[in-house]
Amino acid sequence: MNMFINGKAARPALRTRWDAALFLHYQVPPEELRVRVPFTLDLHEGRAIVSVVAVGVHPPFVARQCFLNARTYVRPAGIHFLTGWISNPMSGLLASHFAGIPYRTGRFSTAWGAEGGRVSAPEGTFRFRAAIAPEATFVRCAPGSLDEFLLERYAAFTLRGGRRRVVHLAHAPWLQTAARVTVDDPGLLLAAEPWLRHARLIGAHATAPLDDVRMAPPSELTP
Repeated sequence: MNMFINGKAARPALRTRWDAALFLHYQVPPEELRVRVPFTLDLHEGRAIVSVVAVGVHPPFVARQCFLNARTYVRPAGIHFLTGWISNPMSGLLASHFAGIPYRTGRFSTAWGAEGGRVSAPEGTFRFRAAIAPEATFVRCAPGSLDEFLLERYAAFTLRGGRRRVVHLAHAPWLQTAARVTVDDPGLLLAAEPWLRHARLIGAHATAPLDDVRMAPPSELTP
């Protein structure tokens, strides 16, 4: 199956399935991020936001991989990964080499994703719990909403070897609902990301699984 980038057909380099995911959204002072991000921040009503994402991914030919990553929002309409952890070191090396995403290896709990979990690494532990209301329904993001700003992003801008690159993704629109989250231990993120000390948790989303996520090969950005 082809995907389309800027109106042109492109064959994906990778196709995966994603489990239900959890997005924790933190408001961060913009100046805390500008020194870390080599792209122009995309602010929402003047606010810089970092989203911490917990998800299980099913790549072809290998076992399920658990991911924890922190991303912020950049222009034009994309994301930039600040840091992340993955359950399989070989997959982490591939992600770092292929897309320039700075993944490290962590030890993940068996239950991981939209309901909570734990990941540990030499830097510390990140442990959280999440729940959604019994009457909640999973719906598409309303056009122009904060939900759409945070979730409907299909380009990841990276820096690898001094080269600015973009990786395009394609999948069905997110089906999402609000979640209530308790972070019992933020130590892992605090050790890796100093901005978290000045951040405020402003909300969370739980999402439905995605059956077909397509990733194009990375391409270099022209000046």
